[in-house]
Amino acid sequence: MYLVYPPEGEPIRIADERLAEDLASRPGWRMELEPDEPKPKRPRRRAAEEE
Repeated sequence: MYLVYPPEGEPIRIADERLAEDLASRPGWRMELEPDEPKPKRPRRRAAEEE
């Protein structure tokens, strides 16, 4: 998914790379690759169980 930032307003999420690049080529517009969703962290097991 791509985030396309217009000169003013909120970023637009676009799945189509060609469309995102086309929009980003306009003056004042820019494009970024949307960061992946952070994976939920699993609780860590204690390396050395207290005895």
